[in-house]
Amino acid sequence: MKHLIDKIAQLSGMSLQHGNKVRLTQHVQTRMHLLNLTQADAFLRRLETDNPGRDMERMLLAEVLSTRETFFMRDNGQIRLLRETLLPRIVARQRQSGQLQLRIWSCACATGEEAYSLAILLHELLPDLADWNIALYGTDVSQNALQKARAASYGNWSFRGCDAGFRRRYFEAQGSDWILQDSIRNMVKFIQLDLLHDALPDPDCGLADMDLILCRNLFIYLQPASIETAIRKLSDCLGENGLLLTGHGELRTVQATQLQVEVHTDSIVYRKNSADQTQQLPPAVVRHEPTPRAVTPLAISRPRVDLDTGRDALSDADFDAGFNAGFDARNGEEQKPDGLALAWRLANAGQLEEARMLCLQLQTRDPMMADLHYLAAMISLELDERSQARESLRKALYLDPEMLAARQQLGHLLANSANMRTLTFGQAGKI
Repeated sequence: MKHLIDKIAQLSGMSLQHGNKVRLTQHVQTRMHLLNLTQADAFLRRLETDNPGRDMERMLLAEVLSTRETFFMRDNGQIRLLRETLLPRIVARQRQSGQLQLRIWSCACATGEEAYSLAILLHELLPDLADWNIALYGTDVSQNALQKARAASYGNWSFRGCDAGFRRRYFEAQGSDWILQDSIRNMVKFIQLDLLHDALPDPDCGLADMDLILCRNLFIYLQPASIETAIRKLSDCLGENGLLLTGHGELRTVQATQLQVEVHTDSIVYRKNSADQTQQLPPAVVRHEPTPRAVTPLAISRPRVDLDTGRDALSDADFDAGFNAGFDARNGEEQKPDGLALAWRLANAGQLEEARMLCLQLQTRDPMMADLHYLAAMISLELDERSQARESLRKALYLDPEMLAARQQLGHLLANSANMRTLTFGQAGKI
């Protein structure tokens, strides 16, 4: 069965972490029973490109291997960046060109909260919304998730990142659920899409020449080769100067030659190069002055939510198993990233203190892993602990002087420091 599971990961492009191998094994056994398959090779053939059952199997695998964790206005920093900087920039550019049109895509949108959050931001930003031609898409590989998105009916858990007024302004109570207003709901078109295997760009369905793409917290589930494929496709779907926003740190090891890097206080953003720019150059960095940042006290505890609801939850056993798998001496070096992947998953789910605790434990076992120090820095930044973030970034660069994401973040922090106004990236690796 181990060979079968490893082969499934290779064919699907999904990254197998310690916590989901058991679920995947159970899923494969169930599918083979339902399909009356007795040989592992027969199931593997269903994942091949020319097999008519491939799309169904990939959709089911994605549902097993990802948590589909999402909620409205997720990540206050990135929402602030969208509201105050990115969307106003795009809107101003379109107004100046005389073309009142926007093309925005929420990729891997799950049950739709992110796509509808974008629609609400546009509703708040555009007083002349009726004059605009807005194409706003939400895509996901899961048909079940998209059905829920189209229904636009949500429980209280989907609003955990919002103030009470947000829900009252845009939703109507219906029993224990909240129904989104039609004026917002009708702004979004949902499409089933397999980012890794479907052809892109796809002008026929609207997925081309985008002004903005959000693809957050998908890459943590993909293998490195699959990440490169996904980034290439997303880049090809951007229009000139189009923007890509990902989850924090997801592309820290990826060189996206089609994209320039913009470092903002709240997030890194990737911008499509102009047509006349040389594609072989390393991505350029554009620094932006920080925007005022409100610090909200955090009281993070380990989640205790039923996985059947689609919410991200990690039990004590999941946590301990993920940590121990990261440094299982019997399995050698190839298992080391599992603990780091779990820490990133916790951080991307908003469990910052939990992620920090795991980082510290992992660092006691292997203080020479640059990626651990980089993640610690990202957690510190989210908690507005700038000094601690700088120290962690220096350690990451000492261990890996070629880590581009760490250079960018440290350069941005030092450029805005009272003690040092500028820093070249050539110097950053020597600190």
